[in-house]
Amino acid sequence: MRMIWFAAGCLLAVVWSGCASKKNLGPAFHAGDEQIPEFLNGPAVVLLTNAVGYSAHVTTDIRRPYSERPLSGTLLQRQGRLVFQPDEVVVKKRPGAGMIFIWDANLRRGWAVSEALQGYAPVTGTLEVTNIQTEPGAAISETVNGHACHRSAVTVSRADGSAAVYKVWQADDLRHFPVRLQSASGGRPITVNLSELIFDSPSEQLFNPPDGFVKYNTPVALMNELIIRETTVGQRNEPDFQSTAPPPRGAEVYQPDPAR
Repeated sequence: MRMIWFAAGCLLAVVWSGCASKKNLGPAFHAGDEQIPEFLNGPAVVLLTNAVGYSAHVTTDIRRPYSERPLSGTLLQRQGRLVFQPDEVVVKKRPGAGMIFIWDANLRRGWAVSEALQGYAPVTGTLEVTNIQTEPGAAISETVNGHACHRSAVTVSRADGSAAVYKVWQADDLRHFPVRLQSASGGRPITVNLSELIFDSPSEQLFNPPDGFVKYNTPVALMNELIIRETTVGQRNEPDFQSTAPPPRGAEVYQPDPAR
């Protein structure tokens, strides 16, 4: 099972062996990688929250700039708070490449976190869900992702008067957990599949930036810093990206809120 771990209060860097040399891998960081996936800060997120904590592997049809494959990764959920680690972090075959995203659906805010930079940036959302309605009598029996499911149409209404409609496949043998979501209303269609489901509440500490990480004003500022440092390291012909440079002027160091 793909999992996300913290060690000594920090995100644990994935260790690779036998990786190709840096000159053959290309850039680890690209503009756009800092954007939080829309299934986290969009209306679909209310269908992924549950009173029971869980971990799952997610595959989507969302494509990121410069990515060779659709977005996928590990998703953790605890009482409406989620952590998503894209598989692209591993595909790029170097410690800390890419971002990890934390999202609080209750407060409509979160963070983009970079282990490589030992930094994070806040992300805010404007979505306010007012009602969730499942279409009566619309359940259709199907097999999805290896599970017998019932498909139904779910309408998520928002405070601004708009609504998003989804087809939702709930697994009969997984406490009616949604193993597939598919947008069925306006905008770009999105399909989200969930597998390798484990019902267990992840640790509370996973849902805040790690202690001591530096705060950047925006995810774009965080990504720009990553790109600048990688470019500088490459020009010096150093073998590995190091996040030992001082933080930018005015940056804050995260300290956990004892109340959370």
